[in-house]
Amino acid sequence: MKELIRLENVTKAFGDQVVLKGIDLEIYENEFVTLLGPSGCGKTTLLRIIGGFETPSSGNVTLMGKDLLSIPAHKRPTNTVFQRYALFPHLNVYENVAFGLRIKKDKDDKSTKKEKEAALDAKVTKYLSMVGLIGFEERNVYKLSGGQQQRVAIARALINEPKILLLDEPLAALDLKLRQEMQYELKEIQKNAGITFLYVTHDQEEALTMSDKIVVINEGEIQQIGSPEDIYNEPTNEFVAKFIGESNIIEGIMKDDYLVSWDEKDYHCVDYGFKKNEVIDIVLRPEDLDIVPEQEGYIDGVVDSVVFKGVHYEIDVKTLKRIYTIHTTDYHQEGKKVSITFDKEDIHVMEKW
Repeated sequence: MKELIRLENVTKAFGDQVVLKGIDLEIYENEFVTLLGPSGCGKTTLLRIIGGFETPSSGNVTLMGKDLLSIPAHKRPTNTVFQRYALFPHLNVYENVAFGLRIKKDKDDKSTKKEKEAALDAKVTKYLSMVGLIGFEERNVYKLSGGQQQRVAIARALINEPKILLLDEPLAALDLKLRQEMQYELKEIQKNAGITFLYVTHDQEEALTMSDKIVVINEGEIQQIGSPEDIYNEPTNEFVAKFIGESNIIEGIMKDDYLVSWDEKDYHCVDYGFKKNEVIDIVLRPEDLDIVPEQEGYIDGVVDSVVFKGVHYEIDVKTLKRIYTIHTTDYHQEGKKVSITFDKEDIHVMEKW
């Protein structure tokens, strides 16, 4: 893939408050990249710098090797979709989508008015089809559902064919079921449009569902960059492990390559490259742990609590040293004596945060 945007040591301060601290990031053509982190971590500021709505305090931003910061916002090959759709209430669906093309001036275009209108109609139809709104052309936008309004906003942003579409928490105002449906639709739209999406969210499920690459940010610093599988299965530190899904995080010792110890017991693992006897953190995902009869697993304990979550039970097992949270489809009664087991691949070792 070709590199589209590169950020080098980008910082941003508002007065005494530093919101971005030396951001280095590469974004490639046709990628779905998600900036993920808690509110106030700097992800929207980063998006606004790329869009031209903010200027960094220091650092470089390039587009295909050329300085992006010297290009005014309205001339950048970007478009933005916001949480609030900002549709024009006096225009129908068709005219909302066509608006960007109607105001676009092309001095070299010698087409007749009829030819221009035909070309515009073809493009509007193309992008309404892409977002599943054929047949809604004459509909007033305020009569659309939230999801339909968001699709109009996306079609309007895509019709000028930007190199990168910036999306700032665009699904946050939708209800849960519609938000989940739109996650899959957005990924499909991005594939069909063939352009880069840069998406901002604090919702881990959205990031894991849609992204090719996730950039986890906390307090203005990138914590980890990787695929959804990498971020979930191999978090680099405690923040990432806690922010992406649920985790049992345990302090331990890396005795040697492929050998880790916690609570005075050794376990074989698949991690290596740490110093001998280095103090580390261990991640055990709740869904990777299994409950078996007492003394048949690695760690014995007692079922401390059981909560039904719909697709699984969340069970806390209290052992001599700590409490482990386990997700399982099997019910186990409170007070029952059990044992916990897991595979060596389920032990994820990371540097102490």
